[in-house]
Amino acid sequence: DDLSKVGFQEVIDDEGLTKKNVKRIAFCSGKLYYDLIQGREERKSKDVAIVRIEQLYPFPKKQIDKLIKSYPAAKDIVWAQEEPENMGAWSYLNRTWDSGEVRFVGRHESGSPASGSMARFNQRQQQIIETVFEKA
Repeated sequence: DDLSKVGFQEVIDDEGLTKKNVKRIAFCSGKLYYDLIQGREERKSKDVAIVRIEQLYPFPKKQIDKLIKSYPAAKDIVWAQEEPENMGAWSYLNRTWDSGEVRFVGRHESGSPASGSMARFNQRQQQIIETVFEKA
């Protein structure tokens, strides 16, 4: 079942890499996807797949499980998000995605979704991108 041939895609695979070379799969949604693509291009990384989840509910578990299996060398699976750990999609995914192999990459828990400083936001955003692309 090729997801790219289905009308609406709940999960959008990374078509830009050779699957056998991928060591980490980074799942994300929203604007962070574009920041991660830019980060990968700047680093010329060829071993991190960036996969978008466009529909969180109902959770597309079968599609995600199939996609993960299509990356035979991927040993590290992360969920990356801009929001703090106690906000955004992670709390839902942590309850729903029954795979103990998914690691969170994002901001630490916070009482506010915004730092109040664009410089601090940019610094934290860069830290998320660095963590996604650190050597596996």
